[in-house]
Amino acid sequence: MLGVSAKNFAFHVMHRGPRALMIATELCRDPRPFEQKSFAVILTHSFRNDSQIRESYYYLTNQNGQLLNAVQFQEGRAHLFAYADLAPPVRRADFESEKAIWLSKIDRQ
Repeated sequence: MLGVSAKNFAFHVMHRGPRALMIATELCRDPRPFEQKSFAVILTHSFRNDSQIRESYYYLTNQNGQLLNAVQFQEGRAHLFAYADLAPPVRRADFESEKAIWLSKIDRQ
């Protein structure tokens, strides 16, 4: 799955403009109550960077909202996907912002 996870998953994808939320299909099929499930979701954020190149980040997070891994996509690279450096505060801030956006969308539903 784009290198963010060692496993391969089939995902349901919800798009909202430059954002997407990917939920493993197996989670949707699991009959147990939500609180008893262990799972991960992928949050994505795409944008044009300062050089007007399309850039995207894929954030793997667990059910507790902890950032587990991230992959960066950038048009024009020989290798389109690369592990993202999680150390810069801007990367953590982007993840936290994406998480807050999706939580607010889900809460309203």
